[in-house]
Order: sequence, then structure tokens, then C-alpha cells
Amino acid sequence: MAGAITAAPAVDWWQVELLPDPTQLDAVESWCWAQGALSVTCIPAPDAEDVLEPDPGATPGWSATRLQLLFPADESMASLRVRLARNWCEAGMTGAQMQSSNWDVNGLTNEDWQSRWRQHVQTRCFANRLWVQTLDAPQPDADPSENGPSKNRPSENAVVVRLDPGLAFGTGSHPTTALCLEWLAANLVVGARVVDFGCGSGILAIAAAKLGASVVYALDHDPQALRATMDNATTNGVQGVVELIGKGELPDACCEVLCANILAGTLIDFAPEFTRLLVVGGDLVMSGVLAHQADRVRAAYPDFVFDSDEQAEDWVCIRGRRGSRTGA
Repeated sequence: MAGAITAAPAVDWWQVELLPDPTQLDAVESWCWAQGALSVTCIPAPDAEDVLEPDPGATPGWSATRLQLLFPADESMASLRVRLARNWCEAGMTGAQMQSSNWDVNGLTNEDWQSRWRQHVQTRCFANRLWVQTLDAPQPDADPSENGPSKNRPSENAVVVRLDPGLAFGTGSHPTTALCLEWLAANLVVGARVVDFGCGSGILAIAAAKLGASVVYALDHDPQALRATMDNATTNGVQGVVELIGKGELPDACCEVLCANILAGTLIDFAPEFTRLLVVGGDLVMSGVLAHQADRVRAAYPDFVFDSDEQAEDWVCIRGRRGSRTGA
């Protein structure tokens, strides 16, 4: 008697991957949404390197980005391949596979998708009081992560920030973000005015607000980052503290703390602006700097007295206080 045939599990989703030309990323992402994608996720392409000098206000990116699209499985894989390839050509897109046979399409069950998504879920603790977790993560007092800087359960006065990691860069996992969060959790004074320059997902702004800042001015040149910041601020109940503002709209000496996670070249370019914004004695917290770039960044800030750098992997966080114009 022949053995029983086990039916393959039903496919609930189609996951499509493509590798667009980096110069076409925004256009390709918009095109993906127009095709009916339920989600569009940016991940580093194989062997991609960090982009070390992005545009002003940008956060670290990759030299090549792979897009993962999620579609409902209400059409066949073959039909989806043909439809996407045809629409790609009709839209005049370039920089990715155009033949239907080359679209990378895989079937996922609900269980597969949840498993893959939760690979990106992390709960992290900073200075043993600030906990950052994605929206799908378990509550930290129920299941603290083994991967965070602290394995202790949060104390009664712990601060918890919850983020949607898909909105924009920044969930606390990158060393540059983690270094800034560690400083904020350990040093921010209740009532301080804070500037988050290059806010990304809003993680630093929201953490500062929940740690007791009286106002946090969040700036970024990317409209998606500004939307993500306000969405995440609303999720965390600090939308009344976090204020989106343009770079030229802030007055002199408007903050006691300025955080900037935007990499070396931009930190150097904005040295006069950061000096103008900070009160005398105010704290400047700069990350996104590779260790070999630190001396060049500090040299751009003659009015500051700097502490020893904190380092994680190849990245450093530069911390200093503004002195007077006539002497630190």
C-alpha cells in the first residue's frame, strides 16, 4: 500500500524580493506600494556596506538595499510574477530584474511570517532604567531580552519606549543609537530642553521625552522620518512634548542637550549651528562617528570641553559641554 501523501501547508502570503538601483530606491519603493504590496521592508543587500557619509540629517544606510514585499496569496505565484514584471517595464523602471522568471517570489504561511518578523523583535535596556522594544515584543517585565545591555528586569521607575521598527531607521540595535540612548538614560536632567538632530524613527526624541525632558525639538530632512517620529511619539503618549521643527526655526541657546546621530561629515558641517543652539554648559552628544574620525569631529568644536569617548564596535559617541565664546 502506498504511503500517505502529506499536503503542503496552504500559502497565506507571497514574499517578493528585488534589488533596485540605489539611486532609484525612493521611486521603486513608491512603485511597490502602487502594486498592492501590504508591506515594503528595506534590508541590507548581501555584502552591502554601511554608507558612512550620507546627506545632511540622514542616518546610516547601506551601499545596496534589498526590498522585501508582502502580497496576499489571492493570485498564483506565476500570475504575480508576470504582473509585476509587466508593470515594471510599463513604468519604465530600471536597475532590477525585468523578466518574470527572475522575480524572487516565495510562499509564506502565517506561522512563517510571524517567525520571520519576530527575528527582528528585540527588547533592550540602557543604564538599567530605559527599555526600548518593538511594538510586537513581549512586555519587558515578562520576558527581558538576553541580547540587551542589561539582563535585569526593569525596576519600578523604569522607562519603556515602544517603537514600530518599520517606519524609519532606529530601534536601538545599531551601536550609534545605543550609545546615545545609554547617555540619555544615565544623564538627562528632568526638565531639560532637548534637540534631536536627524531624528529618524524618533527614538532619541521619545526616550528624552519619557525620561523627563520639558520639550524635545525633532529635526530631519526626510518627511518619512518626521511622520515616523510623530507616529511613535503618539504611541508613547509624548506627542505633546516632541515638537517637529525646521532647522532654521530654532533660536539661539534653545536647549540644554543636543543629540545628533548623523555621522562625521555632517557633524563637522553643522558645528556652528550646534554651538549656537546650545546654552553655555549644555551637553552635546554626537554619534555616528567611526573611531578614526573622532579627532577631526572634536576639532570642529573649539568651544567645547569633551569627555572620553564611549565606543561600541567601530563606532564612538562624543560627549562634550559647551563653554563660553571667550574660553571653555
